[in-house]
Amino acid sequence: MKNKTLFAIIITLFSCAVLFGCSAKGGYGVDRWYGNGYFYSDGQSADGNAFDEIIENPFVDCTEENKTQAVSLTVNTAAFPIMKRYLDNGMEVPKNAVKIEEIINYFNYDYAAPQDGKTLALSGSVTDTPWNAETKLVTLGVRTREVDFGELSNNIVFLVDVSGSMYGEDRLDLVKESVLALSETLDENDRLSIVTYASGSKVVLGGARGNDRTEIENALKSLEAGGSTNGASGINLAYDVAFNHSGECDNSVIVIATDGDFNVGASTPDSLKKLISQNRRRGVYLSALGFGFDNLSDRNMQEIVASGQGAYAYIDGIDAARKALGGGSGSVLYFVAEEAKAQVEFNPSAVERFRLIGFENKMLTQEEFESPDTPAGALSSGSQVTAIFEIKLKENAQDGFGTFTAAYFERGEQSEKRDVLDLGADLYNPTDDTENAIKKADRDFISAAVEASLVLRKSEYKAAASYDGAIERLQSLYLSPDDIKSEFLDFVIRLRERV
Repeated sequence: MKNKTLFAIIITLFSCAVLFGCSAKGGYGVDRWYGNGYFYSDGQSADGNAFDEIIENPFVDCTEENKTQAVSLTVNTAAFPIMKRYLDNGMEVPKNAVKIEEIINYFNYDYAAPQDGKTLALSGSVTDTPWNAETKLVTLGVRTREVDFGELSNNIVFLVDVSGSMYGEDRLDLVKESVLALSETLDENDRLSIVTYASGSKVVLGGARGNDRTEIENALKSLEAGGSTNGASGINLAYDVAFNHSGECDNSVIVIATDGDFNVGASTPDSLKKLISQNRRRGVYLSALGFGFDNLSDRNMQEIVASGQGAYAYIDGIDAARKALGGGSGSVLYFVAEEAKAQVEFNPSAVERFRLIGFENKMLTQEEFESPDTPAGALSSGSQVTAIFEIKLKENAQDGFGTFTAAYFERGEQSEKRDVLDLGADLYNPTDDTENAIKKADRDFISAAVEASLVLRKSEYKAAASYDGAIERLQSLYLSPDDIKSEFLDFVIRLRERV
């Protein structure tokens, strides 16, 4: 009888730990309570982190009826720092964490900048595929115009998750440090607000002047983690606060700081996406910063940002925070293009088949690309986005490869604009002086990043790809230790050592 009673107590305690794990300070089980039911964090791992499933794009026969591929353009950059976190923890990197387009877009390249007042500039190249002798690699780049963030009056609302899962140095403590670092770049023309959400939501700081350090510091000191996570009420309140000050400033943006775990009340993915979509293109942008590990919901952050107009970055330290909260490339604060999307139309007389690498969960149909009403991504000031295709050419192909088109709305404008780059023969193995061509050093780094990622994913399309091949090209670039790209070389070397 005593054994049965003890067993019942153990089962009850275990059940409570699973159901209410989000509001406790500490570890979590594999399962997560998500809206109306459980979900497993990742089909490939049991680490508590949640990622969208990635089903790699196959090769497609290029015909007159099937010659286009379109994607939503975003500057999400979370994948590489998350992958590093796995490796630093001595863990296997789950394949659904390997988002190839985010890995590439984490780094900067020497793409041509927009000229003559334009918002975007397009670049491209067609070269041999290092890991597949039968195909060519099409590299396509987009670069946006740069805006001096310091000359703007900014209305920034931090929506901070203070639920129990945010307790810790790499979570709420790092959020505080990040907001404080941002405040050091603001002045009296800027407004900074802090809205928190857990079991409920409240305004902790409402429209303080950017140079009021004491008020900002006191608000941050008051933040403590505890309770469950009602994301919907927090987002509603954040929009209210943002719209209160939007008329005073040049730029208004909400920045969600969270591990992405929404699990109470109406906070299901569909209701959150609907709520955010209702505020789309109303002049207030929405970005997300991911914090923490072991219960990070990358999937939720991806969906939230896709529903609004903004970007998503993962913050693994103060340097990452300064990059994301600066005004330059990689920033999540100021956007110059809305509903941005791109399409490649291949030439069936030259291309036998093609495959888009990455962007698996950001793909659009041709009809969605052609419609100006299709929700798509937002591009920040000075940002760069890269898309990669692997193609097989027809024998004796003489014509150009196709065209690359970017469609977008300039910030605040009501009519769509389109920029087009002809993928002509001049972009085949171009020199660094070729107009609109991606330079060799950038092509080599990008192809190495793709090759290593295919190996890490155990991709069925990796052909002869290897870590050694990627490392050889990366080392040929003679990266300096203070070049952020050297972090990727170190990452790939560590991957090879674990094989």
